[in-house]
Amino acid sequence: MQQEQARQTEIYGSMIMKGIDLLDCEAIYALYRDSQGNLWAAGAGGSKIWKYDGKEWNELGGLKDCIAIYSLTEDKAGNIYAGGWSLEREASIWKYNGSSGWMKEKDLEGFVIRAMEFIP
Repeated sequence: MQQEQARQTEIYGSMIMKGIDLLDCEAIYALYRDSQGNLWAAGAGGSKIWKYDGKEWNELGGLKDCIAIYSLTEDKAGNIYAGGWSLEREASIWKYNGSSGWMKEKDLEGFVIRAMEFIP
């Protein structure tokens, strides 16, 4: 337990020290660990999403028409989804396609998506 806690401190510390420029992001609102063990982080201000593979943080680009991301999740096929607030002031979901990047998947009635989860 103590070793895992030290590892988490190292990961989150590296987010600030090595990879995520918080000047570029107003706040980190979502953290998600995927089925492959990668850590994903997202937030507001530029709406960028980062992925930590255990060695380094990589920025996966901004999401088109996005103000903020509040939630991240994964489906059974390993696709990553981001939920948040679009420029149109709608609740929106974006899907990550590794080769094409982020694509807006859906706009929903409502103001913002704060949490989401795929149920098998």
